[in-house]
Amino acid sequence: MSIEEFADTCQEIARQTGSVMCVTVQRLVLCVAQSLQVIDPLPRSGSEGQGSSFPTSNIGVTNMGRPIAMKLALSLFALLLCVGCGATKSTQTTPPPNGTLASGLWQFNQDQGTCGASQLNCGTLLDFNLSQNGTQISAVGSTSCVDYGVNQPPHSSPSDLEPVVSNGEFSCGSVSGSISGNSVALTWGQFVTFQGTLNQDGSISGTTSNNGVTNTFTAKPVSILVPNGTYSGTFSDGSLPGGNVALTINNGTNSQLTASITVDGNGPYSLTGQLVGNILLLSGTVESDPVSFSMYYDASGSFTGVANSLTVFTSFEEVLYSGQLTPQQ
Repeated sequence: MSIEEFADTCQEIARQTGSVMCVTVQRLVLCVAQSLQVIDPLPRSGSEGQGSSFPTSNIGVTNMGRPIAMKLALSLFALLLCVGCGATKSTQTTPPPNGTLASGLWQFNQDQGTCGASQLNCGTLLDFNLSQNGTQISAVGSTSCVDYGVNQPPHSSPSDLEPVVSNGEFSCGSVSGSISGNSVALTWGQFVTFQGTLNQDGSISGTTSNNGVTNTFTAKPVSILVPNGTYSGTFSDGSLPGGNVALTINNGTNSQLTASITVDGNGPYSLTGQLVGNILLLSGTVESDPVSFSMYYDASGSFTGVANSLTVFTSFEEVLYSGQLTPQQ
């Protein structure tokens, strides 16, 4: 096989693999071959055939004195280069694998900056039971949320928290989204979106938009569940004194809850519901009236000011009652 044929082979490899290096090698082979004049050599002089294998003078004939071995070496060199560059076939970059979110109870903290006359740090805590199926993310069961830093009449509470009520229920609408690599995109209700990054510690951080207003958010799995036991305290209507309450909580499977409550010594009345992140949603009949409760459990006291406390909300005849319950010793 001639050098030209090897060069053509390189060109074919370059065409099939898309390698720029192969094109360069093909041109290099032709250039070197031509400089050595191993392509289309000049005819031998008339002195050949007279008992001499080489002409008596190589003036004007630069190739005929080259050993055949040089041709073979150059051919092998060209072949190795061509085969080697064929191995450098470019490959498409493989995208990173999709991250996996921890299934279970999550809390999203949507920071809204300072608000109100007191310039409190305000925001919304969105809690739900997260599920991931492939790249799709959704909330299982109810979602619930509370606003913080909004201790304003007539819905004042002892902990600057206020539940979000939708259609008379402590519910916050649907949550759905997806994950691509480590990028997480979620939609909450009709107007709120979350765009964030899944961090190495399993948390999510990024930006949230609500009707065009952009803020930051952080999200992480709920690691400390409300402990079983009895919590007691006083309910109030705004700043007015109310009933003395004792609440006993039992965690079941799949975030289901059972509880009993006494009010001013009356009861106990049975309640059932579910744990949604750090928020307990309970309902039942108390003193012949159907009642629903939203309770925020604060293990660290960062929102309520009291560690391991429950801030409890319920409404009756469109009046929001609230109170803070602490574990009985």
